[in-house]
Amino acid sequence: MKTFEALLYLAFGVGAMAFAWSLWRSKYSEKAVGRQGRASSPKSETQGIGQPTAEEVLSRIPSLRSSNAQWSEIFQTVNPRQDQGIQKLLLEIRGPHMFDPRTALGVIETGCRSVPKSASVARALQSAVESMNKVVGFGR
Repeated sequence: MKTFEALLYLAFGVGAMAFAWSLWRSKYSEKAVGRQGRASSPKSETQGIGQPTAEEVLSRIPSLRSSNAQWSEIFQTVNPRQDQGIQKLLLEIRGPHMFDPRTALGVIETGCRSVPKSASVARALQSAVESMNKVVGFGR
């Protein structure tokens, strides 16, 4: 009977930890990306005022790499206006590279190189996500 109780407590503890971790993760991602509860802009695919172009982001990647930039700095550099469409694409890239931002910078760089220099950041990030999904999604 004592082993059953111990297993029951263990199962409850694991479930509670999983639930707490999922709550922490959702709150952490909201703070990290700077969501402010605004509705997504219908023009997120177009070049917004103050949003860098693909060429500008490409030129900033070496400095981000050399400073070992973490996600908050990458979000601020690539999406200074906190456009929701761009933020969603950045979160897709962050997913499999959460603990290795340098690899994610390579994915973003690939996306920026695959579009015209004057293209919007959203277009470059969309290209990066498509490229990443070919590798990360292989075998699904």
